[in-house]
Amino acid sequence: MTKKIKITMLGASQTGKTCYMLAMYSIMSFGVNGFSLSTTDPDDHLDLTEQWENIVSTEGKERWPPPTKEETNRTYSFNFNYALTTRLMEFDWFDYRGAALTEKGSTGSEDVPMLRSRIKDSSCLFLCIPGTVFADGISPINAVKVTAMRNLIQQDATEGKRLPIVILITKFDECKHLKREEIVDAIKINLFADLFIEGAGWPVMICPVSLGNDLKDDMDHGLIEPTGVHLPLIFAIQTSYMNMLTLKQSEEESAQSILEERKRAVTELEGRNWFVKLFDGQEKIKDANSSVKSGEKDAAKIERQRKEIEKKAELLGRELRPKDKEDKEDKEDKVYIFFDGCEI
Repeated sequence: MTKKIKITMLGASQTGKTCYMLAMYSIMSFGVNGFSLSTTDPDDHLDLTEQWENIVSTEGKERWPPPTKEETNRTYSFNFNYALTTRLMEFDWFDYRGAALTEKGSTGSEDVPMLRSRIKDSSCLFLCIPGTVFADGISPINAVKVTAMRNLIQQDATEGKRLPIVILITKFDECKHLKREEIVDAIKINLFADLFIEGAGWPVMICPVSLGNDLKDDMDHGLIEPTGVHLPLIFAIQTSYMNMLTLKQSEEESAQSILEERKRAVTELEGRNWFVKLFDGQEKIKDANSSVKSGEKDAAKIERQRKEIEKKAELLGRELRPKDKEDKEDKEDKVYIFFDGCEI
């Protein structure tokens, strides 16, 4: 059972959205613990690989992709696989210019309403916050950019939607000297306090990512060694499966309820006296039994689907859990996951 979802990354210009996508695809196309990515269009694979190879092998300012312009906005479609043989999810990714985040819809730029519409259709949002925000201290200008993201999220929240949110700390090498707890508290208290209120129901991941620890001191020549870039994607896919599981459990309960009602109908018909059954009871009992068998098949099919979803959700969930005691400490790829304001 596969499904197609939309993942949207929000972030101002120069926050690393395109570079993150390129690093994520490069790492995941090779595979991480059995999970891998592939493009649905072979030309997209060649294009993404070429851009990433330029970052890795080129030195100087030419290594970095130029800021995305409106005419270069692009949607990529990916398959998320396990063990090469099992397709877990298909999703698309919209690479847009960061300025669209803070522009008015009346500017005439087509990507502004497109971005707003896409957010409504998204299954997970990545909020891109560069490490410099924490290294330099949270300033009014940073707050304005964050507010723009919060406002876009709020439009959906008022309609009852609680999208999974990944708060992605890009360029983490810029703030690596700070304690993780200080950064997490800055996000929870100063930047996105609304997402961590108990009872609000938001699933949130805070994930530091970096293209290389040397880049803080030498962006144009530092060694490219990405860390943590696959984990936000795992979270996005896993939460989608958890939502699917909730719906399937409800469907299973409904099917079981219908089946029990049909069984009661058979029992009632069989309990009638012989004189009533002599005239029309036998045909009704036959139809009722046929209905029970049909209901059993439906219930069994839904149960198999539910178990399949459970299995895949658990497989993805294991990738997000600390593997041992050492992993619970301040490691490079440590993530923080919250639900309803509580860390889980």
